[in-house]
Amino acid sequence: MSTIPPPYGSDGGLNQPPGGFPSGGFPASQPSGGKQKKERAPKGDKTATKRVVSTSRLLVIAAAVAVIVLVGALILLSSDKSTWVVVAKQPVPALSTVSPSELQAVKAPANLVVQDAFKGSSASAALKSAEKAINGMRTTVPLALNAQLQRSNFGTSLADVALQSGDVLASVNTGVANAVGGALQVGDYVDVASGGTNGGGGTIVASGVKIVGVRASLDQYNAAAAAQGGGSRTASPDELLPTHPVPGIYILQTTTDQATAIANAQLSGSVYLIYVNSPTTTPSGGSGQ
Repeated sequence: MSTIPPPYGSDGGLNQPPGGFPSGGFPASQPSGGKQKKERAPKGDKTATKRVVSTSRLLVIAAAVAVIVLVGALILLSSDKSTWVVVAKQPVPALSTVSPSELQAVKAPANLVVQDAFKGSSASAALKSAEKAINGMRTTVPLALNAQLQRSNFGTSLADVALQSGDVLASVNTGVANAVGGALQVGDYVDVASGGTNGGGGTIVASGVKIVGVRASLDQYNAAAAAQGGGSRTASPDELLPTHPVPGIYILQTTTDQATAIANAQLSGSVYLIYVNSPTTTPSGGSGQ
């Protein structure tokens, strides 16, 4: 009796059809011949790698740019020649006291800082310097908005001058060429010299007298008076005088004898103010010969 063979492939592949392949062929995971195919690891994503490299380059470039900017900023800061100066926050009329609330500190290039300005390495330092110096003093000229404050802008009102027994106040009208180039200011001590007339020799008529006020030159006051007599009848001298007038009239604290000698010197010829460090005698702020 013949035996019917099982279906192809039902015996695990022992009975194979012609051609040597089991029914249904080899499993997809096995190559022909019974050898197992090794799976290759998937290759890396070249696009992702390029992105990582590009990002790294950008970070390096950004860091380099940041370093360059920082170095440039440090160079600019080290070469900054500006300084803090004190200016008026609002217009201030002459003969007025100035409160701290009327002042502010701003940065200005060194070449634009005016002579004897109140300045400092910081805003607070500049303001402290100004507030201490002008405490109790009055403006000798009107101050415009944002005008730099100068020590020469301030003096004492005549009512504020502490006159000692025998002291008086006298004024000298002289040009800047005869007054240390216009650099004299309130608080300085000077000798008053007469230039003489007709080539005569000059003499010291008062020694060690104190300057208690500085005013604009006589020409500027005459111009203001002429304007008031013309089309500016309602304008005040503060409005007509320049913000930073050329000095020319100096108020001196002297003795009666010195005041008389100074008046005679002005009548006879030119008068010169000679800067000295301190009063020559101590009994009076304006004492001298």
